[in-house]
Amino acid sequence: MNGLKGYVFREFWRLENSYEDFKDNNKTGDVLPYDNYPMMIEEGQVFVIDYTKTDGPVSRMYYRSDGYVWNGLESTEEFVIELSSD
Repeated sequence: MNGLKGYVFREFWRLENSYEDFKDNNKTGDVLPYDNYPMMIEEGQVFVIDYTKTDGPVSRMYYRSDGYVWNGLESTEEFVIELSSD
């Protein structure tokens, strides 16, 4: 995992045809450059990444590719999944 302290590995999934469903969700400010992904990235895609810590817990994060460039690198941005209270 390129030395990400406290984590064992990451698992990546691309959610096909889901950009429209999540394009308006609020962003967290966290970015992940395209070169961190084990797949090709195109603008208008959504990703789920599970980060597994060395002591076992898994954190799930959601990112989308909006065409954002961070420090000269094309990057995805994390967004929030809001659960409905229905």
